[in-house]
Amino acid sequence: MPKKKSIFDKNNFRLKIPASLQKIVECNPPHSVYVVGGTVRNAIAGLEGSDWDICGPINGEELKLPEGAISNVIQSRLGVVQIRLDDDVYEYTPFRVEEYLSDSHTPEKIEFVDGIWDDYKRRDFACNAVYYNLSTNKLDDICSGVSDSHQHILRMVHDRVFINDGLRILRMVRIAAETGFDIESQTSKAATSNLKLLDGISAERKRVELDKILSADIRYNVEHAHIEGVAKLINFGILEYISDGFGDINKGMCECLKDIEPNLRLAVLLYFCQDPSKVLSDLKYSNAITKECKDILNATDLFVLKNFSDKHNGAMDFAIKILKPHQFRHICVENFDIIDDVLKLLKALTNLNSSDKLYNLDAQEIGWICDNISINIEIIKSENVPTSIKALDIDGNDLIKAGIEPSNIGAVLKYLWSYCIDDPSLNIKRMLKKMAKTYVKSE
Repeated sequence: MPKKKSIFDKNNFRLKIPASLQKIVECNPPHSVYVVGGTVRNAIAGLEGSDWDICGPINGEELKLPEGAISNVIQSRLGVVQIRLDDDVYEYTPFRVEEYLSDSHTPEKIEFVDGIWDDYKRRDFACNAVYYNLSTNKLDDICSGVSDSHQHILRMVHDRVFINDGLRILRMVRIAAETGFDIESQTSKAATSNLKLLDGISAERKRVELDKILSADIRYNVEHAHIEGVAKLINFGILEYISDGFGDINKGMCECLKDIEPNLRLAVLLYFCQDPSKVLSDLKYSNAITKECKDILNATDLFVLKNFSDKHNGAMDFAIKILKPHQFRHICVENFDIIDDVLKLLKALTNLNSSDKLYNLDAQEIGWICDNISINIEIIKSENVPTSIKALDIDGNDLIKAGIEPSNIGAVLKYLWSYCIDDPSLNIKRMLKKMAKTYVKSE
């Protein structure tokens, strides 16, 4: 995170403009085109670049474009178009004012206007309401957004920002995390007093913001940004408004997100939830992501809960049961397609503070589980253990030819696989057929 300077000379500020954007500007005299939002904010703050959002006084569909440019209408009602030129992408929005009903997060009335003095009022935070005039190369700053950007402060444009759209509460957390900005006190208070507005936000919109928060460190390369984002969700009490399946999550779990790769951060967060299935359902995650998360969580619990005793969310009570070597081996093999992810999740859990023990396990005990999984993975690979039923040297057709009834095929294959996990040398078709017949006779 760059250090904040005490003085910012906005008169000497110059934004590095892509050649393709300059071509668009030159096609539209006398109308001025402005850059607004994250690109301007980040340039002032000393952060990496953002998406190019441009705006002006004319409707996007009336904007003149240079040869080779492709324009697609994104939101006709709002006059928003996406422009592609020379491998660059811009989103153009005309100046407008919006009026909201008290119970709506969508503007009831839209009026297109000529200048930024009206347009800025529909924006969320002052740092996002700084306009860079591409004709004059000057900053237009109505609400002290330049100072906020330079000092790394996130401050609402006016006191109806969250009332107009409750999703901005999540955007506040996400932008603060991605940029490392501090949330101004009145903005923080306004967000807290309007949390119930999140109830009216669609699952899809909430899910998108949550996913962005979980990968916030990637956006502008701000270290541990995702940890700060989740901590803010917990501190503000926002999670329960995203889904009541989250329950009361301890802030200490944030440490477990420190070294975990982005694709597993949702699973880590869910591991500390009261009801992971409800969270996945409430936020309408895809079937693929839902299955992946549930499989990883279930496999992790198999290692943790069967090794040590405690209660999990008051729902289960396990007696102490140290897994025997072959039991540990079976869990590893039966979950081999996700075992690497399970191991990464367990290693992340070793970052828990001593006061935030998981099932009364400390980091050393979780580390013991991780070491044993790693050892088993290497043994399984070296012994060529079949890591799925499909890896057996026999299939359903072979068993039918051997006289096994089709209704018994599934059970027989599971039986054979179980034996081959313990002794891979049995994975020979001739021996498997013999074992299958013996099994059927015993049944």
